[in-house]
Amino acid sequence: MYDKRGLLVRLVYLCLALLWWLLTGFGRAYRRRAVVLCYHGVRDEQRERFARQIRQARSLLRTPGDLAAEDGSVAGPVVWLTFDDAFANLLDNALPVLQSHNAKPLVFAVTGNFDQPPRWPMPADHPERNERVMSAAEYSAAVREDLLVPGAHTVSHARLPDLDDHALHMELEECRRALEELTDRPIVDLALPYGEFDERVLQAACRAGYQRTYTLREQLVSDNQAPVIGRFGMTPDTWLIEFVLTCAGGYAWLGPYRGLLRRLRRVCAGRRPTLSAGEQA
Repeated sequence: MYDKRGLLVRLVYLCLALLWWLLTGFGRAYRRRAVVLCYHGVRDEQRERFARQIRQARSLLRTPGDLAAEDGSVAGPVVWLTFDDAFANLLDNALPVLQSHNAKPLVFAVTGNFDQPPRWPMPADHPERNERVMSAAEYSAAVREDLLVPGAHTVSHARLPDLDDHALHMELEECRRALEELTDRPIVDLALPYGEFDERVLQAACRAGYQRTYTLREQLVSDNQAPVIGRFGMTPDTWLIEFVLTCAGGYAWLGPYRGLLRRLRRVCAGRRPTLSAGEQA
């Protein structure tokens, strides 16, 4: 999320995004791409800013996974909305706004953390540290009312690459099973906690029945059935011009840039390659 980078870096990113947008023909190069946004909570004081973002993007909003072309590519440009952690403030501040625009987001739930603040490690100053997560009943009701698409975010929001095989299996399989029982819907989408994964995690996710796995790498989606889907971190506090350029593909340069930085760090540290996103979700 751009506001975590400091004002100077944020302005540099904005200039580069504008330049990238111009070089890609005002985003025309991404006509068959989807931009997937990753939100978390929408607090009371953020509701109007969130509503302004949605009004700005309403013509592009589609349900995640929908609208594949005949060849399997994305019939874009479109924007998919996802929310990690299923915070209860979405019930009042995000879902009604989206419903008014006939937009339905994908909301990833941590099944071992319903109806309480996050129990996974978070910085002391994190804005969502004390925000309540939806109860199981609230989440189930939102699904029944067709306000959201359910998705898995594991049982405990653990860092999956750090787990042994048994614990990894339990985090993935038990979360999917619990959500399917709760919602009576097939659960095929998984958001990786902290965006972190390796090949072993991807294989375990596939064995557990997930068809799409979402990380935090800033990548546009060109294949509707891509097994790993990159997302752009977003908050209602993002400047409107940053939001517009993100939806237009202007910040797509961030993915290759940060990928290069990760490879350089691994080379300098002498570590084996990893697919860890290195971002907090």
